[in-house]
Amino acid sequence: MSKYALASIGTFRGIDKSTGAMIMSKSLTDSALQSSITENLIKGGMLNQNLGAYYTDAELSLSLTDALFDMQYLAMNVGAEIQGEGEVFTIEHKKTATSGSISLSKTPLKLASDVSDIFVWVKEVGTENWIAKVPTVSSSVYTVSGLKNNTEYCVKYLVKNATSEQFTISSSFVPKQIYAEIEFPLFKCSESGAVTGSSAQVGSIFVKIPTLQLDGSIDISMSASGNATTPLKGKALINYEEDDCCGNANGYYAKVTKVINDATIFSDVYEIYVVPEDDELASGEETTIHVYGKTNGGAIREFAIGTSGITVKKGSTEISTSTVTMSTSDITITVEVDATDFTGIAEGCTISYEA
Repeated sequence: MSKYALASIGTFRGIDKSTGAMIMSKSLTDSALQSSITENLIKGGMLNQNLGAYYTDAELSLSLTDALFDMQYLAMNVGAEIQGEGEVFTIEHKKTATSGSISLSKTPLKLASDVSDIFVWVKEVGTENWIAKVPTVSSSVYTVSGLKNNTEYCVKYLVKNATSEQFTISSSFVPKQIYAEIEFPLFKCSESGAVTGSSAQVGSIFVKIPTLQLDGSIDISMSASGNATTPLKGKALINYEEDDCCGNANGYYAKVTKVINDATIFSDVYEIYVVPEDDELASGEETTIHVYGKTNGGAIREFAIGTSGITVKKGSTEISTSTVTMSTSDITITVEVDATDFTGIAEGCTISYEA
C-alpha cells in the first residue's frame, strides 16, 4: 500500500442539522482530530498478573482555529439562530432650529427592557462631551429639545438596522449539534518519505462526523497588533446506520475516507477472485457470480461483468452477464485480467462445477 505525507492544514465544513446553515473554512491556522479511550486492566493470580483488559469511555474530539471571523461559529456554539434587523447605534449630523431642537430621522430604542427611558446622546460639533437627553415623541417623530439655536450637533442613539444580523446568547444556552467534515491534503512522497514537491498533492483524507456536539466555548482575544481568531471545538456523538433496525450495532463516531485523485478502480488491487452465489448446481440451474478484487490496504472492490480489463469465460466462451447456467457436463468459470490495467496481478482465477 502506498504511503503519503499528511501535511498542511485542513478544509472544514460544518452544517447545522436543524436549519441546514453551513459554515466552511479554507483559512484554518490549526486543526486537530483526537481520540481517547480508558484502559481497564483485569488482574489476578498469585502475582496479580495482567489477565486481560477491557476498554471504556471512548471519545473522539475535533478542534480547529480559523484565522478569519465567521458569525455562524459563534451562533452555533451557543445554540442560537442568526436573525435580521439587529440593534445598533447610529450617528447623525444635525443642525438645530431656532427653537433649539432636533428631530430624529429614525425611531430610537431603549437600551434594555429594564431601562425605563429612551436615551439620545448629543454633542456639539467640535466638542468631546456627550450629553444624554430623553426625547419627546409626537406623531411617531422623536424630538430632542433644550439645545442651542442654529448649532450643529452629533446625535447618537440605538436603532434597528435592516441590513444587520444578530443572534441572542441565552442565559441557559445549549450548544448546537452539527454535521462536521474536515478534509486533510495528502502529498506524494519518495521512498525516503520526502515530499516530492509543493504541487505534489495527490489526494485527500476526509473525516466525516455525523454528529459533533459543540462544547459552547467562545474565546475571542483581540489586540492592537493582530486579528482575532475563531475557535471551534466539539466531541463526536454516537451515530447509527439507518438499516440498523434491530439495534444490534455499536454505532460509530466518524468515517475516514482516503481519495487519491488519479486512482482507477484497478489501483492497488493485488488479487482477483470470483465468488458464486451457489456452490453446487444441477443441470439447467442458474447462479450469479461476482468478481472481486482485494487491495493492498485491505479494501474489497466488486467489478461488474464486462468491466474493461476483466474477461470472464464459461469454458472457452466469453460471457457478458453475471448469470451462469449449469450444463450437462462439467463447466469452468475463468476470470482473466489485462496486465495493462492490473499491473500488480500475475494471473486471474478459476472456479469449477461438476455435472
